[in-house]
Amino acid sequence: MPTGRKRGRRAVNFLASWSAVDVIEQLARDESIVDEDGEPNRSEMIRILLAFALRNWKKGWRP
Repeated sequence: MPTGRKRGRRAVNFLASWSAVDVIEQLARDESIVDEDGEPNRSEMIRILLAFALRNWKKGWRP
């Protein structure tokens, strides 16, 4: 990591279809990843999905 960069979370925009949002919300509900109001926490679910993808990515793989 280059010097001078702050560690921690940075904002990233993510564009998804409504059907993808529905899937992400359902995954969050299934995994009990919800906010204090009991609503699915999409941001946290996407972080978890990206972390999983980065750990398991196969070179050259494409959807």
